[in-house]
Amino acid sequence: MIIIKQYVSIFEPMKKIVVLLIFLAPVLSAQNYTIGNWYDFKKGAISLTFDDGHPSHYNTAIPEMNTRGLVGTFYVNFLWNNSWAIEANDVGHEIANHTKSHDSLSYLSVGELHDEVTAFNQKLENDLGFPIRTFCYPYGNGGESDSVMFYIQDTVAQTHLAARSIAKATDDEHYKYDFALSERDYYQIRTVHMRDSMRSYHEDFRKVISTGGYMTYMFHTIGTPGGWDNMEVDHFTDVLDDLLLIKDTVWIATFRDAICYHRERKTANLTTVYAPFENGNNWVLNLTDSLRDDWFNHPLSIKLEKPTEVVTILSAKQGGIELEYTIVNDSIVFNAIPDNGHIIFDILNCEIPIVDLTVLDETIICTPDSVRLEVNYDSAYSYSWFKDSVKLEADSNVFFAKDSGNYFSEVKLNGCPINTASVGVSISGVCGVPNANFESDVTRQFKDEVITFTSSSTNLQGTETYYWDFGEGSSIEPGYYGPGPMEVSYSTPGEKDVKLTVTGSVSFTDTIKNKIVEIDDFNSCGIYKEDFNGPDFKFWHWCTCKYGYNYTMEFVNKALRLNLTDSIYGEWDNFKLFFYEDSVMKPFDFSDDLYKPVLRVRAKASDTCRASFSLLDTNWVSTAGMKMNQIGYIDLTTKYQEFELDFSNLFFYEWENKVVDSTAVWGIS
Repeated sequence: MIIIKQYVSIFEPMKKIVVLLIFLAPVLSAQNYTIGNWYDFKKGAISLTFDDGHPSHYNTAIPEMNTRGLVGTFYVNFLWNNSWAIEANDVGHEIANHTKSHDSLSYLSVGELHDEVTAFNQKLENDLGFPIRTFCYPYGNGGESDSVMFYIQDTVAQTHLAARSIAKATDDEHYKYDFALSERDYYQIRTVHMRDSMRSYHEDFRKVISTGGYMTYMFHTIGTPGGWDNMEVDHFTDVLDDLLLIKDTVWIATFRDAICYHRERKTANLTTVYAPFENGNNWVLNLTDSLRDDWFNHPLSIKLEKPTEVVTILSAKQGGIELEYTIVNDSIVFNAIPDNGHIIFDILNCEIPIVDLTVLDETIICTPDSVRLEVNYDSAYSYSWFKDSVKLEADSNVFFAKDSGNYFSEVKLNGCPINTASVGVSISGVCGVPNANFESDVTRQFKDEVITFTSSSTNLQGTETYYWDFGEGSSIEPGYYGPGPMEVSYSTPGEKDVKLTVTGSVSFTDTIKNKIVEIDDFNSCGIYKEDFNGPDFKFWHWCTCKYGYNYTMEFVNKALRLNLTDSIYGEWDNFKLFFYEDSVMKPFDFSDDLYKPVLRVRAKASDTCRASFSLLDTNWVSTAGMKMNQIGYIDLTTKYQEFELDFSNLFFYEWENKVVDSTAVWGIS
């Protein structure tokens, strides 16, 4: 006999249709478990929410919260700058929908409502690259309990799991755990208005603890005199510091996480798939809910009574991923996500030994040395040793490893086994015979400039000698100089064969390492190319000296490193760089995050003139002319300087509702 039941909520987009196949063999509920009202069994939950995407949110609120390890929900309208929102999301804050234009929703047509709520939510997700799951009504319009506004809430519910209104929490009932008794209540969440006049916030926070419930706190501007519901910075930081005092008791969560947890807990159920030892040395459970898996996936905190026949738990996994757990008064406490795979406890019905593997020597050795491995000794324990999972002839708690491989010990107590952690042992060679090697800070350098060489030789005893030969034209003659670092320059260009000979203590054995470095010689304007995953551009260079010249070169997927020295005529040098594609000047698309444009420059001034390097952002803002903003300036000296200028912060201007691309001109004079 099969019975099929189908459940559909009044908010159909919010609930998945659940088809239950009930067979004659029943699914057993897991014995004696509880799910915490809030994550990590906290006594209440609080969400800090920020409306309108004001600059004080990312300039002040987010940095202050980050330093304290707190998170918040930031409701945004149309974003002119995505980077702050992406960075905030990356560190745990929530970015949420506050409509595109901040219009009162009840005054909009059905099509306009769709554009402001649903279409804008999709745009945010496309632009930012992560889901947007909660909503806030501009001016609170649409979030009221009046049934006239339900059509707005129904529109919001199609793409959001909850919405915050601006209706105030006016009595203790609004703080209780059962703040949402129906689906629709999740789209009318109340809040506390936070402003400078709000001085009783510490008492308000404690209402959440006393009721075991939840509340949101609404901020607008921070440290902005004249701003809407402004709160001064010192007052805001006092609020954050007060939250830190109760952080161990109250869950400070984003609006999305708090509501997600609350809704999941209401419908979650933990069932037994296999009882302990029914299918081997494991215990298999399944945690489910009746909500959309792509929207509702926050871990629930569970306390599960440990059966008496389970003496030892070796590990816990869900969907193949390790779960952290603790044993508290014969209960297993852990966090798991509903509908995220079976929860499998690896169990034993006996007590395992409590042991640690101790390594008493370095694990990289030379022959014939060995590594001493030791496990806790107990007369009731028996010991076995393994190398690369192959059992060795050893039964003591101490083992000496002489070969490369991964070693561990299996220890048993009354036949109940436990494996120690594995230790890798490596053989570097024969003791007293070094392995010569060295590194250089660069592999390509300019004439008369320094390269630093340092020995990275291994298998050393401390008595080795080092003989360096830096090649033709080097500033240091061949000889014994120690391991370095060695600073060397070259008077001639070309490839240089650098050789290090290290002599060890065993029969004075030599080992030799050779490497090639390349020396360039540029006397005036020139280029040095590096691999760069940028678009295909043709680069046109204009160098003006006493006898000026220009030339055109094309590089595919390359960047330029510019080497500008003083002119051989002692005149000032000028360098300008424009960008062409198919012989047509074309600006960079500075908004492409995958591109990350950076100009690498190497330059110096002559002895007879002052020089500078400047980066100008040039934007056509009207047909009358060009606006030039100097966004980078460096004084050059008579010594080479290497520096980078990052263009990724250049932005697009908007003039007469038409976006105009940035172009850029670089100049040295």
